[in-house]
Amino acid sequence: MIESKHILKRKQNVPSVLMVMALTIFGWATPGLASHRTCVVTDNSTGTIDIPPAGCDYTSPQEVFMIIDGLPAGTRIELIPTFSAFHSRFVEDGGNLGGQREVFDAVMVLELVGTGELNGFRRVLSLQTSNEWQSAPRTPGDPVQNFDTDFTQLQGALFGDPDFAQLQLTAGTAFGLFSPGHASLRDRGDGTFYVDSFFDVSYQIDFVGAPGGALDGLSGSTTGTTRLEAQGIPVNRRCIEPDNGSGTITLPPAQCSHTTSNIFSSDFFIIDGLPPGTTIELEPLHYQFICTGAGGSCSSPGGNLGGEREVFDSTLRLYLKGTGALAGFRRTLRMPLTVATDSGPRTPGDPVQAFVTELADMQGTLTGDPDFASLSITAGSSNGLPGPGQTTLQDLGNGTFQVDSFFDINYRIDFEGAPGGSLDGMSGSTTTATRLDTRRAIADAVAQDIGTGTTTLPPEPVEYTDPEDGFRIINGLPPGITINIDSAQFNFFCVTPGCGQSGGALGGDMEVFNATFDLVLTSIFTLGGFNRTIQIPLSIETHSAPRTPGDAVQRFNTDLFSMQGQINGDPDFDQLSITAGSNNSMPSPGYTTLTDQGNGTFLVDSFFDISYQIDFVGAPGGQLDGLSGSTQDSTRVEASQRNAAPPHNVTIVLATTFSDATDFDFSGDLGDFTLDDNADMTLSNRRLVNNLPAGSYTVSQAVPSGWSLAGWY
Repeated sequence: MIESKHILKRKQNVPSVLMVMALTIFGWATPGLASHRTCVVTDNSTGTIDIPPAGCDYTSPQEVFMIIDGLPAGTRIELIPTFSAFHSRFVEDGGNLGGQREVFDAVMVLELVGTGELNGFRRVLSLQTSNEWQSAPRTPGDPVQNFDTDFTQLQGALFGDPDFAQLQLTAGTAFGLFSPGHASLRDRGDGTFYVDSFFDVSYQIDFVGAPGGALDGLSGSTTGTTRLEAQGIPVNRRCIEPDNGSGTITLPPAQCSHTTSNIFSSDFFIIDGLPPGTTIELEPLHYQFICTGAGGSCSSPGGNLGGEREVFDSTLRLYLKGTGALAGFRRTLRMPLTVATDSGPRTPGDPVQAFVTELADMQGTLTGDPDFASLSITAGSSNGLPGPGQTTLQDLGNGTFQVDSFFDINYRIDFEGAPGGSLDGMSGSTTTATRLDTRRAIADAVAQDIGTGTTTLPPEPVEYTDPEDGFRIINGLPPGITINIDSAQFNFFCVTPGCGQSGGALGGDMEVFNATFDLVLTSIFTLGGFNRTIQIPLSIETHSAPRTPGDAVQRFNTDLFSMQGQINGDPDFDQLSITAGSNNSMPSPGYTTLTDQGNGTFLVDSFFDISYQIDFVGAPGGQLDGLSGSTQDSTRVEASQRNAAPPHNVTIVLATTFSDATDFDFSGDLGDFTLDDNADMTLSNRRLVNNLPAGSYTVSQAVPSGWSLAGWY
């Protein structure tokens, strides 16, 4: 940010003069993104990696573990596994495959879902497991290392659970349960390897139901087979929390937020009280945890799980989207919450701390909104709405822990529509369930008031990222292969000062600007660990509906009218282009809410649901040689704070020693404008020109007769 202040004093009988000011804006480098969905592990300094791969999980993408034997006919319990938190590793040469034996402990988190007579039964259990893998020889230093593996043994047991007097999971070749696997390591050239690893695990589950529990009187032994595959945790979702000085972390984790999982569940919904076939989807983000316990602490011993209870305030940000009769209804709301969670015992200092958790209480209410006379959300076991969960803390060895945590919450949303609003005459109460899991905390996007009671669009310093699904290339690649693209759009360079000009399809402004499209492309398998970071220059036009500058909250629809970018002559892409926007027959609606913070800035909640087309032609000799295709898909991008570089903004401030109705005219590279410093403020005393590219700019000011320039800085 560059701010130039001009101080003028009144002086009689002084002729008009022209003051010329030169401003220079320097560029700043913005680091590339580095988020991945595949399993990536650091070289152990010998040209290969340690097995099992630290920082990755093993899950079942298709089949899951099952309990069938000993249950009523037509009834089963599905156990969805996540095998992770590998620790206490011991390795020696040898084994049946002639390479290595890897002996280690790990955590098997199981989400239990009942069917048939156990429909509605749902639990989350955590088993501490003892394990052995064996692997065939590999040649450290080779760019691709393929070798067979074997899940030799897995043992984990649970006793004294409210539903299971005993639950035991056994797997592995050593127990006659043949469990072969394979691993492929592909050198990325940056000190890390892609890891493609799986096991076809044969297993046995023995259980005895606990008296008084859901499985009272039942027992049995089920054998089966499932595949466990390695997957990485995307960096843009990974929650890292510092050690609180006692060998564990403080809950709730301040560096984390909770959102709905797109694997197990959906967003919040309002259904009851709306017209038939109509819903309101509420996409949540639970963040900004503030401890409210005794003395400002978050936790105290006790709670329902025998460990501690955490009491805190927080914020629930909700993106609202209507369907059916409310199609086109879009809102962004922030609701203050009071929350209490319970957690089971853990042992500080342990490298892996896995324990059960529960949402005990969550309540929040909004009143007096233009669309909601009242809107409340209630959840938690103390309100008759169970919210079981699980947390695993894995020591990263650098004073921090990786936090994997979720709650399967039942919730109730009550609402009453406000007179004259979109929900006038409607009211209802919806009760249903979803999963909230952890991801890295986000910083609210904040933009400056440009002196007119609003912000420029696109807002600065803000970037638009795809926090969940991302862009993809599918068509034209070998069957079953996808190139995943994590992206950020930033460095908005306005084609006209301020970006906005009247017009556009929504009746407000049209914003025409250039931007940088930062792409991290990743794929594995037959593309040999394809990993690239590419920047594409974009030409963008967005449209926004009318807003009222000066309003404390400004809500309006937006539309990505056009987005186009292309590069040629890349080592892997002879051509790579992206096209999006409603003008290209790819609907890309959005919504923006600006909330005045009272300090010259606005909170920015903004997103676009982008339909796009990516066309590519592989370059001769590159990894995509001979390939070409065109993929059409959709994704959501949303505004987040960009802290990697200072904003490219200039503010001109007028200050006078005597206030009267004199207007002062400016001209130059930042456009023609007029400022005033008198008390009634019919004109602003400042001009903020936003989203400027690096370069030099000249601004001239005409000093009226009777005034002189006292100085500027």
